[in-house]
Amino acid sequence: MSAVRVGVVGLGRLSEVGYIPALRALDSAELVAVADVQEARCASVAPGVRAYPDAAALVADADVELVVVATPPNAHLEAARAAATAGVAALVEKPPAESFADAAAMAALVPCPWMGLNRRFDPGVDRLRRRVAGFRLPVEVSLEMSIRPSEWGAVTAPPGPLLDLGAHLADLAVWVTGRESVAIRAYRVDEAVARFEIVLDGGHALVTGSHEKSWRESVVVRDAAGARARLRHGGRTRRIAARLSAGRRSPLVMTLAAQLAAACAAIRTGAVDERLATADDGVVVMGIVDAAAASARRDGAWVELAVEGAAACSR
Repeated sequence: MSAVRVGVVGLGRLSEVGYIPALRALDSAELVAVADVQEARCASVAPGVRAYPDAAALVADADVELVVVATPPNAHLEAARAAATAGVAALVEKPPAESFADAAAMAALVPCPWMGLNRRFDPGVDRLRRRVAGFRLPVEVSLEMSIRPSEWGAVTAPPGPLLDLGAHLADLAVWVTGRESVAIRAYRVDEAVARFEIVLDGGHALVTGSHEKSWRESVVVRDAAGARARLRHGGRTRRIAARLSAGRRSPLVMTLAAQLAAACAAIRTGAVDERLATADDGVVVMGIVDAAAASARRDGAWVELAVEGAAACSR
């Protein structure tokens, strides 16, 4: 089976340490084109690869079958639309969009893109999800993710923690439990911390995303009978290990490679891995994020969400 020809749009830090190494580790994918508004980034991150200024130029000239969109979120919809107009599949990095309206517009594209919610491909998340499937309702979930942007080395300033981290955590709250979100209440949303509660149709989830602390990720689930399951990454021990192994590839590469392999398999065979997030999943995530922002503006008032399942995207 031939490798899927892939173009990457947006060559920031995530592409540099994540998507480009992940693509090069796969036999099922071939990096054939890149695009970035900074020409120098193309030469430094993907030397020798055909380069373009933007997604529209890339899909118009390069013979690609999949476009990975890793631009800042305010440019996601434009890049996804360029790919859809050309009839090319796209994988859009989280957060799905800058707003719920943009996420909904993305879900209306034909073909509609997949969403880059790569934590679904973490083997630990997969084990956690299978175990939680047997829990008694209601479930109580605590999700935390932290990273200091200064330690990440971003090329452009990331969005605040609500978009940057809250999108991942909102998706995990729904994905791990298999429950729908019903209402949101924000406790704190600013440039340092996003903390909000999600009422699920079978429990509650408390979400905390922070730009004040070094990398750490934690998901803890408890059920009505006292059963407990948890997943943790990062923390002091992992940071020390990372410093001792300087020069090794980022831990992101494993999950990004698995996600890319799933997208390539879907393109070649039509078989879609259930972990591969859809544009409709992106709508759900941005509905939660937008509701948290609205609650914060209303001094922590509850904001209700529609619980109807989104219509399947057209591919």
